[in-house]
Amino acid sequence: MPPRISCFLPGLYPTDPIDAFQVDSIIDTVEEFIGPLGIAMSMARSLLLENDFTAEEKLAFRARFTEKAIPEYLSRFEEKLIANGSGWFVGDSITIADCKFYQAISWLTSGILDGIPTDCADAYPHVVAHSRKVKSVPEIARWYEKKGDGHYVTSDHKP
Repeated sequence: MPPRISCFLPGLYPTDPIDAFQVDSIIDTVEEFIGPLGIAMSMARSLLLENDFTAEEKLAFRARFTEKAIPEYLSRFEEKLIANGSGWFVGDSITIADCKFYQAISWLTSGILDGIPTDCADAYPHVVAHSRKVKSVPEIARWYEKKGDGHYVTSDHKP
């Protein structure tokens, strides 16, 4: 089942068309923001994974991402959270947009990505508060109690 469609079941996707548009807009902006980091993970010069970029080139890419993309996008997300006023991106309760952003910002600040400082979101208090708010949702908090901090360092994860 496609992720956005499946969110109708637990109520994470709004039924109001304007709210749904706003949720989609946030999700798409998160994808636009973190998409280049996918490239930075493999950093191959071709689809055949030949002629990989060097470690130095990867770190230079991430440094530029940190310098340019993080302030640009996190300031946009910060403004959106301030404008909504509820601590959520859209409406008065958590949506799939909040979950998508939380996943991205958790990854970005996890320390997993060499060259991306773990404190890169600290200058955005509403973004930081949003992460705490998402993590405190009872169902999400229970998941963290069961699974730990959510960063899988091995490939032997069992859901």
